[in-house]
Formats: sequence, C-alpha cells, structure tokens
Amino acid sequence: MQGSTLTAVVEAIKILAVIGSKDDTDLKPTVLIKRFLQPVYENTLNSQNIPEVVFSATHRQGFFGTAKCVAALALASGTDAAVVAACITDILTKDSSENVKMISLAVIAEIGYYSDLSSQPKLQEAFHFVFENGKDDSKTFAAMALGKICGGNVRKFVPNIIAELENESQKQYVILNALKELIHLVPSERISIEGIAPFVDRMWNSLLKRAGSVEEGYRNLLGECLGKLTALEPVRFVPLLIDVLQKTPAVQVRCTMITAIKFTVSDERRAIDPVLKDAIGVFLGFLNDPDLTVRRTALTLFNCVAHNKPVLLKDKLNVLLPLVYKETCIKEELIREVEMGPFKHEVDDGLDCRKAAYECLYTLLDSCLDQLNIFEFMDYVSRGLTDHYDIKTLCFLFIRRLVQSAPLSVTQRVDQFVVEIVKLLQSKAKPNAVKQEHEKNDELKRAALRAVHSLTLLPESDKSRSIAEVMGTIKAVPDLAAMWEHVKNELTLTAVATHAQGDVPMDTN
Repeated sequence: MQGSTLTAVVEAIKILAVIGSKDDTDLKPTVLIKRFLQPVYENTLNSQNIPEVVFSATHRQGFFGTAKCVAALALASGTDAAVVAACITDILTKDSSENVKMISLAVIAEIGYYSDLSSQPKLQEAFHFVFENGKDDSKTFAAMALGKICGGNVRKFVPNIIAELENESQKQYVILNALKELIHLVPSERISIEGIAPFVDRMWNSLLKRAGSVEEGYRNLLGECLGKLTALEPVRFVPLLIDVLQKTPAVQVRCTMITAIKFTVSDERRAIDPVLKDAIGVFLGFLNDPDLTVRRTALTLFNCVAHNKPVLLKDKLNVLLPLVYKETCIKEELIREVEMGPFKHEVDDGLDCRKAAYECLYTLLDSCLDQLNIFEFMDYVSRGLTDHYDIKTLCFLFIRRLVQSAPLSVTQRVDQFVVEIVKLLQSKAKPNAVKQEHEKNDELKRAALRAVHSLTLLPESDKSRSIAEVMGTIKAVPDLAAMWEHVKNELTLTAVATHAQGDVPMDTN
C-alpha cells in the first residue's frame, strides 16, 4: 500500500486503536500490532509481548506500510515507548534476522517522527550496532530512521547527525543518507525550515568540505544533499554554488556542484524558478568544460532541466544545443585498446557521454520540439544509427517518436533512415559470437523493425521506394519475416490497448 490508500488505512487504524483500548477484544492495540508484524516475526512472543525473531516472507517494500500502521496503533494507544524499546531489543539481539532489524528500524522511524525518542537509553547503541554489523539493506533502513526521528526532537538529533558527518569515520555514506532523509522532510508537519535554521551552516560546510571525493556514488549523494539544501534557501545558496563552481580547479568539485543544482532543479517544494532563470546558464555552460566527466555531469543536468523545467531553456537553447550535438560525435582520441589475456578489446571512454547527449535530445522531443530545427535534429539521429548498440536502440525510439510528432518532416528523410536500417537488418553476428551477442543482435533488429513499422504509418508510405526496399529486405529472409510478424502483432495489440484506454487514436495499418 502507498499514497492515499495507505493514509486512509492509517486513519482507520487510529480509530481502531481507540476502540480496542476500551475493550479487551481482538481489536486491542497489542493484538493488532502482533498481527501486523506476524509475517515478519515467528509466532513466539518475547517478554515485551512483541513477536520475536527470525523468518519473513514479506516483501521489504511492504515494511514501510506495515511500520506506519504499527506506529499509528502505538501512538494512538500510548504504547509507543514500549514498542520502540522492544524494537531496540530486537535490533541488538544477535540472532535477529535482517528483516527483523529492518522492520524494527522502520517502526522506530515512524514513531520517532512524531514522538521524542531522546530518552530511549539504547537507541544510539542500536543505530551504531547496525552501522557496524548490519548488511547494506539494514544500514539503509537505519539511515532513514536516523533522519526521520529528528521530527521528534530536532534540537537533539540533528546535531548528532552533523557531528557524525564531521567525524572522518567509515560511516560517512550512511550518515549522508540520514542527512538526505532529514533534508527531504523539510518543511513537513514536524520539521520546519525555521527549526533546522540553526544547523544549516554546519550542514553546508560539512558537505562542501567533502565535495572533492573521488568516488562518484558518494559525490552524487553529497550533491543531492547540497541540492536539496539549496532548494530550501535558493537566494542564499545558489550564488554560493556558482562561486565554488567557478573558482575550483578540481574536477570532482565541479561535478558535485553541477549535481547539486540538478537536485535543486528537480525539487518541487518551493518556487525557485526566478532564482534559477539566470543562474542555470552558468551551470549548463560547463557543457563546454575541457574535462569529459564534467561534460557528462552537465549533460545529466541539461536532461533534468529539459524534463522538469524546460521553460528555463527557452532563451538559451540556441547556445546550448550545439554543445549537446557536439557530444553525440564519436571522438577517436577517446577510444583505446586494452589487452585481455590473448585478446585485444576496444574501450570507448566517450560512450557514456554520447549516450547522455542522446538522452538529452530524446527529452527535447517531448519538451522543446517547437524550438528545434527538426532536419538538423534528424541528421544526428541518422548518425546515431551507426553508433554503439545502446545508442542505435535509442535512435530507433527517436524515429518512432518523430513519426508521431513530425510526420511530414520524417517523410523527407525516410531514405536517410532506411539506408542504415537495411544495413543493420542484413548484418550478422560474428561466427564466434557468444549467445549473448546473438541475443543483442536480434533485439537490435526487433528495435529496427519497430521503427520500420512506424515509418509504414507515414502519409503515402505505400508510395515510398525506400520503404518498399526495406520491406523487400525483410520478406526475403525467413527469420526477419517471422520477426516482423511478431513485432507487428505486438505493436497492434499495444495500439488496441492504448485506444481502449482512450489515450490516442488507433492506427494499425
């Protein structure tokens, strides 16, 4: 359960808790709590009358909904302190399964958001135990809980998180996740901007100090925290990000600052467009950075802006789009040869950047089509059909989308697309290719055939010699012909289902 359904269930549970507490029935809160936790725990009970350790068949995503229900019962019946104490005991019990630890942490998080847990004597010990001994999933739950219990006592728990962050320890990654959870909850019912204001400078400085980390996953998490923090006070923090970005010679720091503003852009908690309108151009200007990693990071920012706030690109696209187009080109200087035993293998260091550039172009088809020179755009799509497997696959999606959004323009470029499609359909895997390579080759051909199907829907496609040529190629090879029939049937069924939902007119010719 999630969303409004979960909210309704939680509200109903609060009523049941009040009713059950007045009568010794099956609706008694302790009985209901036991039943909610039954899928996670065994049927035996511990001394606190809370189900004990070790088996679970429950999907972990369901833990969050279960924890909300248990917390609602405990808080409404006044048993929250006892339930949290039992959860702490189960976390510290060596024989407890990971699932028991995770559901216990989720319950602590939900109760701690509404109730001050600072008086629980072994709470911090439980967190440290998981951070030191738990597996990755339970550490994630612990980080979430550590951030969420700040709702119960901001002045107690927020400084604890910051202090842990300031310490150079092995727990930095999970502490960053806790801080991310905390910032995500601002503003909310229990944590206001004013409430965390005394701690914001320490948060900012601690995050900035680590912005030069060489590990990309850690930098992305840092950037997310900085970005979400920036969204709370954009007038103050956006200029600070720009200042660091423009002054630092460190590639990693530039990447972190660009990642930060990406998360600011995607944050919808406050109206930030007026601040970003002028500032975003500074960040996107790093599409022209000399470093490949920085350019790739800037491309992910461009994609984010194009998807979430395309209005910010309105007067900048004529300058930025050539930089995106430039990154779609294969750069020979980025291709190197490495030896793997007796074999030599080519590594293309520019591939990720090209993929990011094509993903930007795909997003622009949805958000900024009216600002594109569609014929220039299609030239780059055609070029992508000769590139790597992943880019070819994406470019076949381009063709299908272009047929829908600019059919008359595509009609004028059918010949250009068909030349590359025919080459691909006629290609064969190498004689010594492994099974995986054969499967990829077949999947690419299916993607090409889906594009062909879209081209056959163009106005007067039956008069096109290029389409007739590609259809001849398909029908001449039995395997291709069978694949074509399968693809055609698949797309026809999809079109019928979409039409039945009333989304778009059906055209399955």
